[in-house]
Amino acid sequence: MAGLLIALSVTVLMVAAGAAVALTWQPGDPADGAPAPSDPLEHVVLALGWSFGLVPFLAFTWTLFTRDPLTPGVVAWTSGGTLLAALGIWQVRFARRVPAALGREHWRPAIAVLGACVAVALLYFLKYDRSVFWLKSCIHVTVLEALQLRDPPIDLLRVNFEDQRLGNTGVISSFVALYRQLGPRVLYSLVGGFMTLGGFVLGSRVFGNRAAAWFLALFLPLNPYVLKLPLLDENLLTLSFSALVLPLVFVHRSRIPWGHVGALFGLVVMMRHVMVLSAPALLWIGWRQARSRPSGFAWASFGFLAVTWVGLAHHTAALGSPLMNESFGQFDEPFAHRFVGDWFGLLQWPFAERIVRTPWNPLPTFLMWPVFFAGHVGLVLWSATGVGVVALLRRNRTAGVFFGLWFGPLWAFLSAQENWDVGNKMGVIYIVFVSLGVWTAAGLAELLQAPRRVGPAMLAVVVLSAAAMLGARSLEVPPDERYYRFHGDTYPHLAAAGDELDYSRAERRRVTAVRLWPDLSRLSESTAFLDARKLGGLLHDLRNPQIEFEQTPYGFHPGERFDADAPPVLLTIDLTANPFASSAPWIRLAAEGAEPDIDLTAAGPASIVVGAPFSWDPRPPTIFVSPGQAPVAGLMLSFKDWSEDRAPPETEDDELFLREYLGKEINLMLGWDTDTFVSARDRRLQGSTLTLRVRPGPLGFVQSVNIAGQLFLAWRVDVGPDGALQVSGPHRAFHN
Repeated sequence: MAGLLIALSVTVLMVAAGAAVALTWQPGDPADGAPAPSDPLEHVVLALGWSFGLVPFLAFTWTLFTRDPLTPGVVAWTSGGTLLAALGIWQVRFARRVPAALGREHWRPAIAVLGACVAVALLYFLKYDRSVFWLKSCIHVTVLEALQLRDPPIDLLRVNFEDQRLGNTGVISSFVALYRQLGPRVLYSLVGGFMTLGGFVLGSRVFGNRAAAWFLALFLPLNPYVLKLPLLDENLLTLSFSALVLPLVFVHRSRIPWGHVGALFGLVVMMRHVMVLSAPALLWIGWRQARSRPSGFAWASFGFLAVTWVGLAHHTAALGSPLMNESFGQFDEPFAHRFVGDWFGLLQWPFAERIVRTPWNPLPTFLMWPVFFAGHVGLVLWSATGVGVVALLRRNRTAGVFFGLWFGPLWAFLSAQENWDVGNKMGVIYIVFVSLGVWTAAGLAELLQAPRRVGPAMLAVVVLSAAAMLGARSLEVPPDERYYRFHGDTYPHLAAAGDELDYSRAERRRVTAVRLWPDLSRLSESTAFLDARKLGGLLHDLRNPQIEFEQTPYGFHPGERFDADAPPVLLTIDLTANPFASSAPWIRLAAEGAEPDIDLTAAGPASIVVGAPFSWDPRPPTIFVSPGQAPVAGLMLSFKDWSEDRAPPETEDDELFLREYLGKEINLMLGWDTDTFVSARDRRLQGSTLTLRVRPGPLGFVQSVNIAGQLFLAWRVDVGPDGALQVSGPHRAFHN
């Protein structure tokens, strides 16, 4: 309780610091003498960007260079220093004059918007999915290093650790320092509110009416494409802070706070470096403000460099050059390409010889993003987005060009890349998602204003898009063979597996099955979206706020366990056919009189079961089975020879090697640590079935499809006391 009170007190100090900074921005009157609109929400946007973005980042930066641990005290004195500095500027420059927009009479219209922000933040707080939290993800390992909760601590400034950017981890670290296990959930709830607030203010400035503003405020956080994210990741964090930057760019007939815009945009670039490709959009707005071009450019550059110099210093110290990127460390050597020569990546045609797709992905990247967006929001909103691009250019040329520049260069650059194998990499498009939301709002607004003219155009887009989706179902694009060379040293078994056509074709059918309206079924792609067990995960973290280092199996909350008082149940796991592709149930009650191969009701070590290749896969299978009496019985089907990796690690390299495999497969999906893996009992699988004796309760089954891409399919099974089985899945594993 004392820790929570300290955290809340420091949070109040952070809010005060941001509010003080907002007092130092007092927009001037427009040149034509018309009264400037007074909107306190613009100041709230700026205050939140500082309170929960730049102040935490400053605290992290201090520890980065001093190599002190990040603690609540560091966050507190950083907030206090920011507060005092801002109040000093307010006193000297403005004689403590309160900005006109913050007058009492201007707050009444803002109450409903702030209420909506709180409601969306509460929804995000409750929907945060603790069951898929992975402590060893690249984000959270870096956070633990910042807090120096790992021994020995690593110098994050001089080491390219887990290829992690320091912007997102810098912000997250302060919340974990304050709220410990609850920190990611608290920040996750805030980003929902950020998108709501930023969307409303931006919509009101771009469109000039509250209806469009409300649509954008609700569309950004609540569309199925964004809403399905079960927890905080770098893409969602970048989107939310972009939603705080952009309203300040469209301040109506007022002086744009270019220094703050530059600093907040710098934080966004620190979270996702590729966002620098959206900088031409800001240059366009600066060019349109003819009166303040030199000063605006100077202040924006100063704010941007004041934040991003940390990243440049890190690149220089850890990678040898400020122009190097953390991801380049994944490549031992560059790949040769047409036109651009050697490149640390796998580029698509025309830089490659032909159009290819990343193995196990259903389509090339440049097709996957539009197909994913249309599949989540539905063909009607997809067509509105396309119409909105043209409509916005016609009605508001400045905004139309801006959002094209915000989205276009980055989308073109990323679309030319393959090797987008890890599931959350497809979420990179979230970072410029605001453009898609604005275009969708513009298209719907145009439809309402001119239904007879716009309606047929939208209908034509719907029909053509539906036909294109049907055509894409039969589109056979060859897998990128370079992928196997890239991963060959670490995962040599990938080449033997090749691209699983059953999975890829099924995925192509799934992602091209597009509806007219938003597809709410896609909210449960990675885990059950509506699940009362999430409340149990929240209560567990409230009772135990300290960081837990024990991993739960994927899809299960801490505290879930078998029913020790219920009689055991005998189950058969049938792997005669691929569980993913099979129409028959792969798990069922065992036949009467069957004997268990493994008894999980008795205490005992974990099991690693090997067998002959199945008819549907040429590689020898390995089945990992949880220790006896584990709270959650878990199994994972993998296709890799693990026999050489079973020796206890003797050197640091051995430990790193094991962590690479265990972290991406066994720890993430089953929650095993190194000791569990090394001490597991070897067993032999006879045939294609495995019979288990278990207690009624939760059971997980995972199929490893592509370990390099961290592509796993997970099922949840609830075994009732009477042997009734409730099976949900497969879910495509997600982690940040």
